[in-house]
Amino acid sequence: MRKFLVGLASTMLLAVVALVPALKVNAAEPVTTEEELIAAIANGGDIVLGNDIQITKPIELFKDTEISSLEGYTLDGTGMELSGKNGSILAAHANLTLDNVNLKGAAKYGVQAYENGNVTLNGVTISNCEWGAVLVNGGQVIINDLVMDSNAWGIEFAKGENVTGDPALVMDGTLSVKNQPDAITVDETQVDKFSVKNEEASTNKIVLEDNKMLVKDASGKTVVESKVLANDLVVSIDGVEAVTKEPEVETPEEPEVTEPTVTTTTQAPEKNPNTSDSLPLYLIGMLAGTLGLGLCVKKLAK
Repeated sequence: MRKFLVGLASTMLLAVVALVPALKVNAAEPVTTEEELIAAIANGGDIVLGNDIQITKPIELFKDTEISSLEGYTLDGTGMELSGKNGSILAAHANLTLDNVNLKGAAKYGVQAYENGNVTLNGVTISNCEWGAVLVNGGQVIINDLVMDSNAWGIEFAKGENVTGDPALVMDGTLSVKNQPDAITVDETQVDKFSVKNEEASTNKIVLEDNKMLVKDASGKTVVESKVLANDLVVSIDGVEAVTKEPEVETPEEPEVTEPTVTTTTQAPEKNPNTSDSLPLYLIGMLAGTLGLGLCVKKLAK
């Protein structure tokens, strides 16, 4: 009997242990308000959105967090209060993954990776931000699938006050840009070095050409580009460093000037019919006239 009870207890204990992961996975109730979201972020872990949430002030997170949504819900910061220097809907000081979650209407940036923060964007659309869609503020951003739509600009490399790390971007999927001028920009007053890594299987890849960051598709065609970058920035692309500088413009050679050849033609003097060759005929005529006149005079004298 004792063995039976011990066996039963062991079986029940194993069953409880087996249920713990399932209970943990299902323990998180979907958050539906800003207050619930802030409370959940304070604890970190997995957070599921239950609907669109209006964000009234920037949210900072300091614990590893994953925010996901089955329905593609949006954190909408339209009209949000600008708090100090941080105008991001989400500012990550730790690891943050956004999965099928959209960000909209930030006072500054949709999301930022701050210092040691790492942000992974998977199935994310960031739109209508007053400044950039993504701020790589000395941290690292990994792009699996990102659409940037109607922001003032796209991804910004920066190093804010007291930030020591160099900003880094990992391209591991697709990057699309709609209705905005730039995909990538660099705060040249803060940054002198940044890095980009293109994973081998990434659909889009980012390269540096002629002082611009170009986003290329699988065929190598440029789909979007940055503004012209400042000179003397150290850019590491897939581990190879380059220093930006304006492309040399070749000065066209001046065409050789050939002096025209002047041909001098000496024209034979025009013959005067009243002189020169006609003179002998004139003398013969005069002589014949004189002889004729003499003969006439002789005849008259007879």
